[in-house]
Amino acid sequence: MAFPVGYVPTMGDIHDLCFRTKPSKSVVCAAGAALDLTDPANGINPAATEFYCTTAGNFVAQLAGDSAMRTYPVTVGQVLSGIFVLTSATSTAAGILRQ
Repeated sequence: MAFPVGYVPTMGDIHDLCFRTKPSKSVVCAAGAALDLTDPANGINPAATEFYCTTAGNFVAQLAGDSAMRTYPVTVGQVLSGIFVLTSATSTAAGILRQ
């Protein structure tokens, strides 16, 4: 997996991405599907800033700058904000990743 070249985002950049910028692109995230959001082929490169949950379960993803996956228990309609770069095939929740 390759991260985009550039500086590490500041807290202000992260706030802009997560709370002010409205999503304009999205990709379906099926339960049990692994996605590399840094791959330009998925149309949401370099990362997703929101996960909108459509089925309850565990959403397993890696945030930009992290070295390991994290597990988030989610319910239908819940929105997680963050800079997600990978999703794991061990996720049991489905939803929409938005940027």
